[in-house]
Amino acid sequence: MMILDVMKYEVNRYNSFMGRWPLNYITLKDLAKNGFFHLLSEDCVQCAFCSIIIDDWNVGDTPLKKHNSTSLSGQAKYPMMAEVNYIQRLPTYKDWPLIMLSPRQLSECGLFYTDKKDIVTCFYCGGSLGNWELNDDPWVEHEKYFPDCGYLNLVKCHRNPKQHSTHHNLEEEKTSSTHSLTQSEMIRHVCNIFPSSLVQI
Repeated sequence: MMILDVMKYEVNRYNSFMGRWPLNYITLKDLAKNGFFHLLSEDCVQCAFCSIIIDDWNVGDTPLKKHNSTSLSGQAKYPMMAEVNYIQRLPTYKDWPLIMLSPRQLSECGLFYTDKKDIVTCFYCGGSLGNWELNDDPWVEHEKYFPDCGYLNLVKCHRNPKQHSTHHNLEEEKTSSTHSLTQSEMIRHVCNIFPSSLVQI
């Protein structure tokens, strides 16, 4: 599990492919940007956010499409709503009663309308949310009540690039000696797998 924490940083994911990635039709940049790092075995990669392992890439595959089709369709509670681009969920909001939250915003968050009051349900985890207030953010509420939702983990790196930036604030790490110890253990573990010149903190 520690390697996943280190690979939350795009620069580390990118570096894991250096000199090892065998396919020229899928770029290292696209793989790293979409959450993948190389498992040092042929074309086998793993997502640092949802832990899914993918291999057997074909010409025409893109990291995002392959990730979505592999991780979402088989595990979704409501597979008929499993369109990551939100289009399939949008029509469920035909009679949506609230103007403060747009159907598009809710759909992008993985939610579809149930036609009951203001209750929406996540296509992936099956969690339902309702009783919306004026300043509620669907992403925040979804994560607050259903933090283990696989869809949220999948899109997290695309929604908040600051959170997963390539730079790491070492001052934040010094605030907790336990956290520093854990971080150094992680780095040691990853350096045993990858050359230390490829791992950045």
